[in-house]
Amino acid sequence: MEEKRRYPAAEEPTAPQEEASCACEDTPTEDTQSEEKRTEEELKNAVFTKAGIAADRYEGELLTPKEEESGEFAPGTGVSVWYDFTKEEIQKALRLFQKHTLYKKNILYSAIVAALFVIQFSQLMMGTADKISYLICVVCIAVLAMIWYLPQSHIRQVQKAMDTYDTPPKFFMELYPGAVRTGTGDQAVLFRFDSGDLRAFETDDLFIVCYKNQSLFPIPKRCCAGWEEDIRSCLQTLGQQFVKVSG
Repeated sequence: MEEKRRYPAAEEPTAPQEEASCACEDTPTEDTQSEEKRTEEELKNAVFTKAGIAADRYEGELLTPKEEESGEFAPGTGVSVWYDFTKEEIQKALRLFQKHTLYKKNILYSAIVAALFVIQFSQLMMGTADKISYLICVVCIAVLAMIWYLPQSHIRQVQKAMDTYDTPPKFFMELYPGAVRTGTGDQAVLFRFDSGDLRAFETDDLFIVCYKNQSLFPIPKRCCAGWEEDIRSCLQTLGQQFVKVSG
């Protein structure tokens, strides 16, 4: 029986120590600090998951200790990566994610709304419209604006969440031929390729794993420590769901 290849475990980064500070007259009150901290935590939780960026929900197959010890995708047998990402890398990953998951749908919706707008506007120009046509035209313009505003707003929200960290947060992923695991220990979540829920992209400087149309996990190649070929080999088992893109 062929022995599974074991990769060197990626070293877990140590958590940065917070600097002590002394109180002064301009220091915010404890209530104000608590409110600001709560707002920051809500923002972080809204856009970050255990390993990447959330677009909507975050779901996966939770493993039991027995499955982790003896399963096909046992911890330590895959390619382990600890990684972080910059605001520029987040923007690039999200734009690519949105291009392949949202834009076709948005173009279709925009075409339908635009057609409705043209019909109602032509009635206005011919003087055969009533007040409802005015209202429909205004609503159409508002809907078109929202369709294309929301994706850009989400990118800005994620970048704003990054600003709340003193140092970039670290995330963990282990990749196998056939699955990826995010998180560690009891928080580990396994995503199997045969579920049909994953796709992946490779750019010049990023590997991007996408879960449905809901979450993405951007892994900068600068964090891959020479394991780029092994990671690529794992993701290639996605078949046509793994795509290389320029840029």
